[in-house]
Amino acid sequence: MMVVGYEHHIFECSGCREVERRLTFNRTRRSPTGRIVQIHCNTEEATHVATDTKSGLVVMRNQDRERLRELCNWIGWRVAN
Repeated sequence: MMVVGYEHHIFECSGCREVERRLTFNRTRRSPTGRIVQIHCNTEEATHVATDTKSGLVVMRNQDRERLRELCNWIGWRVAN
């Protein structure tokens, strides 16, 4: 299984056409799903919810706001402010 941020790249020399394959690290890699979420407080249930910015659907809940942010980041979702 690949670790988030690592990608396989193929480099070809324009002069001799020699091909080299390398595993590179890309810090700016987007999430595999491309999902962007916003975290809101749901006062009715006393929880925090992560809502998908495109669809408006609630994709995750947690009582602790910071833990919810950590989980979203761990999954690879970008948290919008």
